[in-house]
Amino acid sequence: MTKRRYDFDWLRTFVIINLIPFHVVWLMLFFPSQSQVGNDGIVATLLQVYMLEVAPWHMPLLFLIAGYSAAISLSRRSSHRYLVERLQRLVVPLTSYVVIIGPTMRYFWPERAAPRGVIDFVFSFLPDHFKSLTLCCYFDHLWFIFYLLLFNLTVLPILVKINADRMRRVAAYITRHCVWLPIAIFATAMATVGWYWPLLLRDPDLIHDWGYFTYNLVAFILGYFLFVDQKLGITINSKFRLWIALFLGSSVIRIVLLMQYQESFYDAPEFGQHLIFSIVTGAHTWSAVSLVLAAGHRYLANTCHAFVLYMKNASLPFYILHWPILLILGNYLAPLRLGFLPSFFLLIVLNVLATTLIYEFLVKPWSLIQFLLGVKIKASKI
Repeated sequence: MTKRRYDFDWLRTFVIINLIPFHVVWLMLFFPSQSQVGNDGIVATLLQVYMLEVAPWHMPLLFLIAGYSAAISLSRRSSHRYLVERLQRLVVPLTSYVVIIGPTMRYFWPERAAPRGVIDFVFSFLPDHFKSLTLCCYFDHLWFIFYLLLFNLTVLPILVKINADRMRRVAAYITRHCVWLPIAIFATAMATVGWYWPLLLRDPDLIHDWGYFTYNLVAFILGYFLFVDQKLGITINSKFRLWIALFLGSSVIRIVLLMQYQESFYDAPEFGQHLIFSIVTGAHTWSAVSLVLAAGHRYLANTCHAFVLYMKNASLPFYILHWPILLILGNYLAPLRLGFLPSFFLLIVLNVLATTLIYEFLVKPWSLIQFLLGVKIKASKI
């Protein structure tokens, strides 16, 4: 029996919780109606740096953990049982979002200037909304679940079918070259597929985002290999200082390049320039992911906290619910014109509070709601 990775539980929780300030910053930077930040000044620059530092690695980290978790799950049960569980925990919340939660989120989207009200929502917005609905383009922030579903249905069966000895040889090769090889793979994904479908420029919809799809697929597969060869994780954890140096160096270079070529960083007009950006971003992604993995192992591997146990089931509902709740809060707070700092902290606090209360009183007590949001519950409760 594989020992539970409490460090991975902590890191998964960290990514989910970090999405709240990340999306608050995104909302306040790119929708002027939501704040008084503006496009210039030290505050806007610091917010941009925060997003630029986090964006290339926090979701790949989540996919890496998902790949590791998938490998563990497959080692403990049959492929059929695993597939049934994945469909329940991925397809069901996607469907629930499209039918129930998504329309509310779209209704409160900041760019929608129409007056809002219950009658308008039911009799005007909903009919037009579902009439023009394109399913594959409508998962919004649940693109992570959509990607994960596709990885489970396509790539994972291939990995399972590969001979175990061959998989161990590949994993051993990655372990021997765990510094430069993943960097090269991430950089290649951005430099090739990302050249035609630039990363992070559009909302993930599996039409214009094959670059980002491939980038996260690399992380998912690396997570799978972390389980295949435990030495890979040991080697990554042993290079803690190296990851710090690589992360700091790649961060500085990347910020300088982004500030100079902000409009064309992910969509460079020349391939040579794009290749340089790809190498720097690949180094930044892998060094950040490895640094977080090594730090998690060093400080959190043997720490089982009540909060982490709580978030084990709460993470997915928090992920699904926090963004539509944030849009609703922003819609009513923005007209108050409270200024940046009060609005920023108030949005974060109210978002955490509202999401927690909804989870506690509307999700946890009802097995059906848990099922619709992909929470893992006992079969006897459904």
